[in-house]
Amino acid sequence: MTEFNYSLGDAVLDRIVGGVPPGSLLVILGHPGAGKTTFAAKFILENAKTLAVKAIYISLAESREKFLANMKKLGLEFEELEKRNLFEYIHIPTVAGPDTIDFISSILSDKMVRENVRIVVIDSITPLLSFLGTEKGRAFLHATLYNLAVALKGVILLIADLPWGRETIDLGGIEFVADAVLVFKTRMERSLLYRFIEIRKFRGAPIPLAEIPFVIAEGEGIRLFPLLPPEEIQPLSMERCYLTGCKPLDDAWGGIPKGSNIVVLYPKNGNVPFTLLGILTKLIVSNSIKFGVLSFELPALWLVKAFEAAARHYGMDAMKIQQLLVLERSFNPTLYSPQELIATILTHVEKSRAEMILLHGVNVLYEVYDPQQVRPVLYNAIQFFRKLGVITINMLEGNLKDLGKILSYSPDVLHTVVYVGNEYTGYTLRHVVWKSLPRYLTGLTIHDRPIILDDDKLATCLGEYRGPLTFSLSG
Repeated sequence: MTEFNYSLGDAVLDRIVGGVPPGSLLVILGHPGAGKTTFAAKFILENAKTLAVKAIYISLAESREKFLANMKKLGLEFEELEKRNLFEYIHIPTVAGPDTIDFISSILSDKMVRENVRIVVIDSITPLLSFLGTEKGRAFLHATLYNLAVALKGVILLIADLPWGRETIDLGGIEFVADAVLVFKTRMERSLLYRFIEIRKFRGAPIPLAEIPFVIAEGEGIRLFPLLPPEEIQPLSMERCYLTGCKPLDDAWGGIPKGSNIVVLYPKNGNVPFTLLGILTKLIVSNSIKFGVLSFELPALWLVKAFEAAARHYGMDAMKIQQLLVLERSFNPTLYSPQELIATILTHVEKSRAEMILLHGVNVLYEVYDPQQVRPVLYNAIQFFRKLGVITINMLEGNLKDLGKILSYSPDVLHTVVYVGNEYTGYTLRHVVWKSLPRYLTGLTIHDRPIILDDDKLATCLGEYRGPLTFSLSG
């Protein structure tokens, strides 16, 4: 977005279309509950805050008190803007007709000319549409509104309701005059609500994506799912790199740069090796890394307790785990759409300012959702973490047959845990690092091939030698 453009209230949408030029008329269509009012509210809020421009919201439906209460639930606060005379809510509780059109016209002329109002929202024009067949009605939409927006270099946003099951209505030709037409849609799949914005028209902007998923997030209002071009992500750098303190593992991984993504794959129906928990605990404690734990399978508290147990077992300060823990959340994926789930996670991670996120049970998402929906949202989530410089540790249950899923996580390091042996001779635990940080970063030739580590080597790093882990069913 250039400094001369108004923001659409969301960084992703601004990146796609470049913001809204002064003198624009926008039309927002949408099903009931699709997010039209929330979008308009955030549009006003962002521009009033950043550009200090005054906005008015003209509603033919809900009262000021109801609007403010509903927006406050989403974290969109307007009281301060009202005190600064940057926002005014006007409720017109009358039946739409010629008198209503005259009243709105007089308000707009007075506010935009005399009070320097630059943003106007009319919610909604649906009650006015029955008059669009008249010459006066068309003149109101085509001439009055459009000419005011252009002459005063402001933005007028018109909201119209779509009946369920329809994606268009007769707008009296205003869509041909409008500079942009956005359609807010909802779909029901598996009893879950999915929301999308269709960019049906945006004058002067190439539209690489016609339909974009979004959610209504607590504390944010409208949030579009991040779609980051690669050039916005800083390359990994050894100058911003952590070490676990276990030389064999540090050599195998190549270090842990900020923004890196490490996938730890352990056998189905198995546990994450206690040694690995110990080393991750040592990494967090010794480097004072602010971290978060997110799980889609178990209560996150159980995982936190596992790290505390590892700290105590290996002689570390378990209290530091609680001191450094900034985020602890568990999610039941069946209660969310994939986009809503990931957007909720991104919001929590941003607010927590975590430096490292431990993800557990991501593979469950492939069981709950269509894999074709999971891959793109996970990929974009990982890229978003990279941009924030957040280290991601993915702890997954599975095997190398699941490689297609693993690749969607874009791992910089792929660490697998394998059991070597059988039920008669017993089992030995080994770690295979299939993918390390690239050699051009580390300068280590060992990173040209997989690296095998015995579990007792990792135990030795933690001051414990317990020999190979064995278990036999032979008696």
